[in-house]
Amino acid sequence: MSFSKDAKIHKLQEENDMLRKLWAEWEEVPDEDLWEDGELDSAQVQHKIINHVLQIGDWRLIRRIEK
Repeated sequence: MSFSKDAKIHKLQEENDMLRKLWAEWEEVPDEDLWEDGELDSAQVQHKIINHVLQIGDWRLIRRIEK
């Protein structure tokens, strides 16, 4: 199937809008929330991450793309 240049641009704009809406639902977890202002040790933070990522599912792992 062949699309015109305008149709391709329109489709990309729609996909971009969709991705922006999805991304807006996520935020980076600040260090002070993760470590609870220094009250947790490394093992407790690891447990917290595992709990939120794998069990509850309300966190996602993200990483920076190395250039």
